[in-house]
Parts: sequence; structure tokens; C-alpha cells
Amino acid sequence: MSLQNPNTAKQLLTRYLPKESVALINLDSLEPQNATFIDDALQTSACDVAFRVKTVDERTAYVYLLIEHQRQPHKLLPFRLLKYIIQLMNRHLIQNETSVLPLVIPLVIYNGDRVYPYSMDLFDLFAPEDRQMAKDMLVAPYPLIDLNTLDVREIRDDSWVSIMLNALKYGPSKAKPKDIIALLYPSHLKLRWV
Repeated sequence: MSLQNPNTAKQLLTRYLPKESVALINLDSLEPQNATFIDDALQTSACDVAFRVKTVDERTAYVYLLIEHQRQPHKLLPFRLLKYIIQLMNRHLIQNETSVLPLVIPLVIYNGDRVYPYSMDLFDLFAPEDRQMAKDMLVAPYPLIDLNTLDVREIRDDSWVSIMLNALKYGPSKAKPKDIIALLYPSHLKLRWV
């Protein structure tokens, strides 16, 4: 495919990527990757090309081109694109034995029978009343209960929660049974069977 040629890709990306993305990367460093992330069921109607590229400050990033040959537009295209981007990130983590995610700059080329009628904003796939919450949930730090810092005395009044979290925190491999009973005893007294 001619898009695997870095010179062709450079011309395409210069013309069609957002200016902020072009300013972020060194297009002279485009290096085609031997990988595809498209589901087997879609291989006849789509293809993809990934390039490793250096950012202007010499970090590794990727440009991901998805070429859509489907005649009927699919509303879930942004979601599929997200799945492919995550697969590319995961491949980078494994191959480079790192825990630092790379930037991935996507570009879709659509070749349907009519103009693509849907939004390419992933969050437009959520119900209007859920869009802001979806953005907040997906891009904000995720909630975490760290049992290492949990003071079990603070949750003794919530009987079932206390039992569950104490069992996880002080399970058989972490504490002696008599210590677990001592911690659970106040909660145990409040249990009511229905």
C-alpha cells in the first residue's frame, strides 16, 4: 500500500492532521510498523497502517491511519478506533517493556457511498445526559480503595462492607484467624439475617 511509504504518508499527514499534531511530531522520522489491529471480520472492509514517529522532544509516539472501505457508515467508528489505539498502545508497552503510554495520533480515511453522517467524537456515542459524566469518568483519575491504607475501624458500622474489606485485607495469607475475628467482632454483633 502506498501509505506505507513514509513520503506519501508525510504529505497526507501534513495536509490532514490537525496543525497541533503536526507541530508535535517529526514527520521525517516516520517508520512503518508491521502490525494490524483490525478485527478479522472487518479485514475485507478496512485496513490500517501504523507509523512509529519521534516527537519534537525525541519521545516515541505513533500515527495510526485507518482506511475504511465500508459502503455503509458505522456510527460506532470512533469506538472501534479507540479499541485499535489501545491495542497499539498495549503492543508498545509489551515490546518496549515500559509502563509509559505513548501518544497515538489517529487519522481515518473514509470511502463510503455517501458523506460520513456521524460525529467522530467518542463521547457523542453516549446519551446526551451522560456525555459529561462519561468524559469525567474516562479521563479523570479512577477511584481506588487501597486496602493498605484503609483503617478498618472507620468502616465497622457498615457490617457487610466491613466484613468484605477486612476479609480481603486480612485474608488467610495476611493475618491469623484470631486477629481477623478481633477486628470483625464489633461488626459481627450488628449483623441481622433476613
